[in-house]
Amino acid sequence: KVLDLLTAEDGFVSGQLISRKLGVTRAAVWKTVKSLQEAGYPIEAVPRKGYRIDPDADVLTARQVEASLRGQGLADMISRVVYESRTDSTNLMAKRYAEDHKESNILFIAARQENGRGRRGRTWISDSAEGLWFSLLLRPGLPAVDLSLLTLFAGMCAAEALSSLGADVGLKWPNDLVARANGRKLGGILTEMMIEENVVDAAVIGIGINISNKSFPAEIGSIATSLYLTGVDTSRTTVLGQIARIFFSRWHEFLQGREWLNEYTEYSLTL
Repeated sequence: KVLDLLTAEDGFVSGQLISRKLGVTRAAVWKTVKSLQEAGYPIEAVPRKGYRIDPDADVLTARQVEASLRGQGLADMISRVVYESRTDSTNLMAKRYAEDHKESNILFIAARQENGRGRRGRTWISDSAEGLWFSLLLRPGLPAVDLSLLTLFAGMCAAEALSSLGADVGLKWPNDLVARANGRKLGGILTEMMIEENVVDAAVIGIGINISNKSFPAEIGSIATSLYLTGVDTSRTTVLGQIARIFFSRWHEFLQGREWLNEYTEYSLTL
């Protein structure tokens, strides 16, 4: 909500105005702004003026995401956007939602994940506003065997999207997006399914991509990279829109057969 207020104004917004609109104390506003600054948002704080965010900042809020999707003609493809500034993981968000709702084509997105996961339960470091973390919830109603290649298809769509933005990216089996120049990991896909009587009631496709990171923790510094470090300076909403547009425009190809696998092999660094 603080980000929404700051991005809606061109200049400074006083802490008093924010506190009044949100019904919280000015101390709570200051604490929230400080946490946003620590998360990487370029917010300027000036005494007696208030707060101002860089107009070119890569801000991720529900309003920004929905506006971006509308701008790219995706409003009819994605039925709902569920946004959290911080969550355990977007896949877990989607799975919890799927237990109580029957909708399909829902986007779950978070600015930061505290419990991001990779394949085989590995940790995916994503407690940062420098990356894109989202999940798509689908209701295919198909036998599980018909969806066995869903991770590969999602990876191909993501690779195509990043390539369209200027990244030289390949796929390392089964679910890694990799910079071709140095073999370092840009992102990954984690697909999970909720199955009833061998039919997939819900499929959750989680995608995580390092967008604007300029550095990484020492333990992954030699194996990770970001779009920024590969020379592609873009926003999270732009990447999200490209991936979603390509995925949903090609979804019928996945349902109709396996001809798309020929294109997948062109991105594959494993074969």
